[in-house]
Order: sequence, then C-alpha cells, then structure tokens
Amino acid sequence: MVPGSAFLAALADSLQALAHNPEAAADFRTAGFYELPHPTLPNEEILVLNSVLWSTRYSNCGSDGSDPGAAEMEWLSWKLYETKTLGNKLILVMHIPPGIDGYASAGGGNGKSATQFWQDRYFIQFNELMQNYGDVVQIALAGHTHMDDFRVLSNSVGGLSYYTGHQPNLWKQSSLLGLTIQREHWLNLRYCHLLLELGEGWRQTAMVSRVPFLHCLWI
Repeated sequence: MVPGSAFLAALADSLQALAHNPEAAADFRTAGFYELPHPTLPNEEILVLNSVLWSTRYSNCGSDGSDPGAAEMEWLSWKLYETKTLGNKLILVMHIPPGIDGYASAGGGNGKSATQFWQDRYFIQFNELMQNYGDVVQIALAGHTHMDDFRVLSNSVGGLSYYTGHQPNLWKQSSLLGLTIQREHWLNLRYCHLLLELGEGWRQTAMVSRVPFLHCLWI
C-alpha cells in the first residue's frame, strides 16, 4: 500500500462515506486514514485508522523513503488533542488491532516470544496516547483476527476495549462482539454477539446473548 497511490485515489472515489467530506477524502487519498463526524451523535467523531501502516509486515513500496506510519501517528496525536480540547468524544476504527497475533504466536512453538501485530515503536506510541486520552476514546473497533476476541489496554482512568469482528460459522458471516466491563473490579458483566445481515443468501441474523456471563479479567 503506497501512500498517495492510484489505488487509494480510486478507492476514495468509490466510498460513499467520503463523498460529502472533501477533507476526509483528501486524507484517505494520502495514506488511507480519515475522520468523519458521527452521523447521529453530536460532538462525537469517528477516526478511521490505517493500522496496516503499523504492521510488522508492512513495507513502504514508495521511493521517497518516508515513514507513513509515523505521519499517521502524528495525525492521530493531533486529532486526540483537538478532540479533548473541544470537549468532544471519538470512536476509533481500524483493521489490525494492537497486541499479540495469537495465530502466529501459537505456531511459534513453546518457549518462543509472542508475535506482535504492530511494530514495537508504533505500539508504544499508541499506548502512550491511550494513556493520555483514554477518557476521550469511547470505543475502538478492529477486525483482522477472524476470531472471537477482545483486548483491553489498562490506563489511569479505566480501560479501553477493542471489539473485533467475529466469524460465527463456516460462511464467515460477520458480526460484532459486545462486552460490558465493570471497571472497578474488571468483571465481564455482559458478553454477546450481534450477527450482521449481509444480504440475500445469508441466514437470518439474530442477537445471541450470554447473560449473565461472569468472568474475571486479570490485567
């Protein structure tokens, strides 16, 4: 994925969400990340991150020697500062979540270090931002793992949960994992899946809820 490439420009033109927001479209054409106002909630923004740029497997194919991952982190830092200063809230959306790659780590064998999704320097910077702006970020949504998975970053004001896509059947029907955590004692109070209707040919959607589902989460 080359910043400023014809691929990103063509993709930006195809995304309806960017059609009426020139600034977001310009950011996406640059490096695949952008910001949009929440369609129904006032004073709430949606930041769509291109976490592929932070992946351990990413390599910039451009010839200018730039660091698009660092540029995106600077952009995220400014957006978090701006949001907090204005007294607003935001939602983070990304493809690759931070943390351990469970699939790759399991294949590494006993005694091997866990494999991380992101390069260390980006994860450290991101974690520091979440420490400073955890009260601004309402939730972070990620995908990529194709597993029933959630991740929590501990911080001084509570915790930040990453809700990832879950694939509940062989046809890879998409869904969202919902989690309610009691921050005082880190108890998982509610855990459910919302299956998403993807159109004709898919099975009927339903909410599959496991309540009460009490599980102690140790950080």
